[in-house]
Amino acid sequence: MNDSVVFAISTRLRPKLMTALGAIIALTPLALGIGTGAQLHQPLAIAVIGGFVFALPILLIILPAMLRILFKRRSGQTTEFQQI
Repeated sequence: MNDSVVFAISTRLRPKLMTALGAIIALTPLALGIGTGAQLHQPLAIAVIGGFVFALPILLIILPAMLRILFKRRSGQTTEFQQI
């Protein structure tokens, strides 16, 4: 299980970082209110940037850690039952 979690993180890290950082960089002028009509889209840009900033660490750090804990507990329970 640990190997599969590490492999999944390592293969998906670069695409997810590139997508999130590209969107954040592209939406920064709107979030700052630069340009014509930017004030109209400013709340949306701020919400999208906040979503990426919040979701990226959850997806790359917290979710894999939770999977490891969950499967560690599951494998620990099956070995206890097998010993009995």
